[in-house]
Amino acid sequence: MISRAAGTHHRSALLASSASGWGRGRECSKRQSRRGVTLIELLLVLALLAVIASLAAPVVENSFITMKLRRGGDRVLTAWSDARSRAIRTGDIQQFTYKLDGSEYRVGPWVDATTASGAAGMSNPSLATPGAMTMTPPVAAGSSTAAAGQSGADDNEVEPGELPEKIHFHAGQSVVTRAEDGQREVASLSGSGEAWSTPILFFPDGSASNASITLATDRKQYQRITLRGLTGVGRASLVLGATELQRLESVQRSVR
Repeated sequence: MISRAAGTHHRSALLASSASGWGRGRECSKRQSRRGVTLIELLLVLALLAVIASLAAPVVENSFITMKLRRGGDRVLTAWSDARSRAIRTGDIQQFTYKLDGSEYRVGPWVDATTASGAAGMSNPSLATPGAMTMTPPVAAGSSTAAAGQSGADDNEVEPGELPEKIHFHAGQSVVTRAEDGQREVASLSGSGEAWSTPILFFPDGSASNASITLATDRKQYQRITLRGLTGVGRASLVLGATELQRLESVQRSVR
C-alpha cells in the first residue's frame, strides 16, 4: 500500500512539474510575442509621425511667413504714422520711399528740387506730382530753418527701416492731380530706372498722398496697404492670394 501510494504521489508530482514547465514555456512565449508586437507598433508610430511631420512642415512654415507678412505691414503703417506726426510737428513735408522689389524703406524730409513754385504747389496734397521729389540731407547745425530749430536734428534725419526676412515690396501706385490742368491720374510709384520708389508725401496739415503699396512673399502671398490722402491714415488688408489681389485691384480701379 505504501509503495502504491508513493508511486501515485510521484506520478502526480511529475504531472504537476510537467504542467508547470509547460505553463512557464507558454508564458515566456506570450511575453516574447508581446515584445515583438510592441516593437512593430513602435515602428508604425514612428512612421506615422514622420508622415505627419512631412505634411505639417509646409503648413507651419507658411504660417510663419504669413505672420512675417503681417508684421511687415505693421512696420509700414508705423513708418507712415511717424512721417505724418513728424510733418505736423515740424511743419515740413515728409516723404516715404521704398526700394523696388526690395525690403528697405526710409522716412525723411522732402523739398522740391526744381522750382519754388513747385514746392508751393506741393503744400496741397492734390498737387503731388511725382516727377520732382527728392530726399533732403540732414539739416546742418545753425540752419535758419525755424522748424528745424524747434524740432531738433532728429526730425531732419532720414530714418531707414526694413521689412522682415523673405518679405519685399511688390508694387505701388499713387493717385495724383497734375497742377497744370487738375486732372487726376494714377501714377506708378516705381521710379524711372531707379532703385527707390517715387515718394509718398505727408503734409503738415495731416493729409498725405493717396497711395497704395503691396507687400509680397516668395509663396505668392500679398498684403495691400492703402494710404488715404484726406486723413493721412493707412490701412492694411488681410493676407491675399494672387487671385484675390487681382480682384481687389480691379475693384479699386473701378472705384476711381
